[in-house]
Amino acid sequence: MEYLPRAWRDYLTPSPDYTVPVVPSHTFGRISGSKLPDAGPVAGSDYALLRSRLLDAQGIDRAILTYDTGALIAVHPAQFMGRELVRAANDWCIDRWLDGRDQRLYSLVLVPNQLPEESAAEIRRAGAHPRMVGVLLGANGTGLLAGHSHFYPIYEAAVEMGLPIVLEAGNESNIYTLTHHTAGGPPVTYAEYRILADQSLTGHLGSLIAQGVFERYPGLKVLAMGAGAEWLGAVMTRFDFKFDSHGREVPWAPKRPSEYFHRSIRLTTYPLDPDDGAEELVKLLKTVDRVEDMLVYASGYPNWDTDWVADARRVLPVEWHDKVFNDNAAGFFAWPSAEAAAEALRPSLGREAAGSTGRD
Repeated sequence: MEYLPRAWRDYLTPSPDYTVPVVPSHTFGRISGSKLPDAGPVAGSDYALLRSRLLDAQGIDRAILTYDTGALIAVHPAQFMGRELVRAANDWCIDRWLDGRDQRLYSLVLVPNQLPEESAAEIRRAGAHPRMVGVLLGANGTGLLAGHSHFYPIYEAAVEMGLPIVLEAGNESNIYTLTHHTAGGPPVTYAEYRILADQSLTGHLGSLIAQGVFERYPGLKVLAMGAGAEWLGAVMTRFDFKFDSHGREVPWAPKRPSEYFHRSIRLTTYPLDPDDGAEELVKLLKTVDRVEDMLVYASGYPNWDTDWVADARRVLPVEWHDKVFNDNAAGFFAWPSAEAAAEALRPSLGREAAGSTGRD
């Protein structure tokens, strides 16, 4: 609350007469058993646990922090309140997590995507902090697929700042989003929610390609997060097949979809199948040419099915390890130079522009 302007703090402070909801409810965000039981009172919020269980125990050199249900403030029905909450969340993240006590920690800029020009301004403001290495589009309050021109100001600012876009599966499962997490309607059970997690990402990625966004912004990079990658082969094959027969309808996207995937799109490994399905999973992944160049390891911590590094290494072929666990992320995100990272030990950006990004 202390990061909000006083007028908004006064408005949002609970009173005996009323309480204004701050974070929209996620349909499955607090389902019993969805988080690790010992991840802290609010799962993932305890730095000591994060350090001991994930960073130290897993030998992680760089960790990108994202939001759980907090990402839903970006689609708050009161859009201008959502804007202020997003700005406050970014400043809180910088002060609370990116203060330099742990040089391994980085994060993503949260944006109020219902307000594209405001989102662009926030990318330029908060994204100037050297430890903000991407832009999170974690929820969609517009009812539009990601290729729509509504989002152009966001992509323009992201490219200008050298920041990739991160599309997260699952956060469209709340009462305020106009697009659904699954095709045809919202999932009813947690099983449907998890099994069909790739459907919203497929729609958004297909829209980005078909609407020529990667031609309009050749420097744009997109990470599809939270739905694994075993579906990629079937989707790319279908996209290419349909392009061969219908590509004339989208002359602004002259390349085959697989070319855009390889050039501009990456996917997180999380969630991986259990070890007993490893062989089948790898077979599916290998249906994509050079898929090892497209995968970025993600743990999913503190979810119940967190993929610990050792477990993920057992599932994926040894010859992929250098790329999946290091090289692909190293070349994808906007990591700061060592000097800029060290100089990031400063207070919150507040309401002023932050100046040079200091990125390599």
